[in-house]
This record gives sequence, C-alpha cells and structure tokens, in this order.
Amino acid sequence: MEQYIILNKTSLICAISDSPALLNLVNLYGLCRSLQNERYQISYSLEAERIIFHLLNEYEWDLGSINIHLESLKWLFQQESISKSLIYQIQKISRNNLIGNEVHNVYGDGRQRSLTYWFAKLISEGDNYAATLLVNLLTQLAEKEEQENDVISILNLMNTIVSIFPTASNNLSMNGIGSVIHRLVSGFSNSSLGTSFRTLLLLVFNILTSVQPAVLMIDESWYAVSIKVRPSRLILHQHCHVIKELTESSLSCSC
Repeated sequence: MEQYIILNKTSLICAISDSPALLNLVNLYGLCRSLQNERYQISYSLEAERIIFHLLNEYEWDLGSINIHLESLKWLFQQESISKSLIYQIQKISRNNLIGNEVHNVYGDGRQRSLTYWFAKLISEGDNYAATLLVNLLTQLAEKEEQENDVISILNLMNTIVSIFPTASNNLSMNGIGSVIHRLVSGFSNSSLGTSFRTLLLLVFNILTSVQPAVLMIDESWYAVSIKVRPSRLILHQHCHVIKELTESSLSCSC
C-alpha cells in the first residue's frame, strides 16, 4: 500500500480531485495504519504519510460521501497534522445532524451506524483529537460572533453527543468547554432567549447531569457559568456544592 502511494505520488496528486476517490484511498490507508499500530507495531513510511496528509489538506473531501471503516475514522481523528481539514468535517457533521440528514456510512462493528454516532463515541473515548477540535471550533465561532446558525449547529451536535454517550461530557469539559460556554453566555443580553440561548442552556444542563464532579472541579469557569445562568434554574441542585468549591467565594449556590 505504501509503495503504491510513493511510486504513484505524482499521478495521485494530479488525478485525485474528487472526494470519493480520495477517501477510498484514505480509508484503505487508515485501516492499514490502524491495524499496524494495534497488532503488529510495524514501522510505517513517513513519505507515504506525508503524501496522504497533503492530499487531505489540499483537496476538498467529505466523510459522508463514502462508506468508511470505523478504524480508519478513528485513525483520521488521531492525526494532528490534518486538524484544519477535520474541523471542516466536524462542521459538515453538525449541519447534517441539525437538519436530521444522518449519514449511516461507518462500518466495522458488525452494523452500519451513523457518522454522528461514531463521532460521539470518539469523543467519549478520548484517545484522539475529536473533543479538542470540536471545542476549538465552537471557540472560533464564538469569537466571530456573527455565525449564529453555525453556533446553534455545534451546540446541537454537542447535545446529541452527550445524549448518546454521557461520558463524553468529561472529555468536553477537560478540553475547555466550560470557558467557551461562559463566553457565549456572557454574550447574551437578559432578553436574548432565542434558539441559541435555549440550546446553550440545554447543553449546560446535559453536561452537568453527566460530568464527573472531579472533572467539573478542574475548570473554574463552571462557577462563573452557574452565576450567569442561575436565573434560568437549569443548574442541577446535586452539582451546586461542586461548583461552589471551585472558588473561595462565600456566596452560596442556590439552584
């Protein structure tokens, strides 16, 4: 496989311009690399990897365009070198999830499941960059402040992820979702009760009902979030003592 990629480097770069052709190659390469890492610990060609990364970074592709093996999907989200391209894929996943256009194209566990389902599982497992990239994407959107639809789609995707795998809350929190939520909450006025704000409050509720208290205490921004959204009464009573301990403030958390 690697020899084929190296020997045909020029023709591959010139010929592969459509997403299905590129992803069929990447699917096979990612599967081989994953099996090498898990079973055989065989060394791999840095040159072949560089070519694959170049193709993924330079050409437009869509994870939902072909059937992809679960191990290949996981390998992709373990590659920091293609972070920008993966963030673009996450945006596509979030938009499809928002409109209910689920793509059931991931196989490898005996049944085909949706791309959203396996993306959620990657975040819950934590041995990849999925959670980091998702939080980074929401951070970027929060900084731009004008892409409300994209913010809603990402918040909705996070709610879906936590609903499927509640343990995903731990990795989202450890990657700084609390700070991003605080920034978003702070950007809403008291009268901002639109879709974005309701979806954001739902995410706060879902995370705090599933995150481990020890994880919650690591990020002090959750205390600030609780102060901001206290009027909504969506902060669970069982987590009030955890949030309170995040600071030395004498204020009590009365949810």
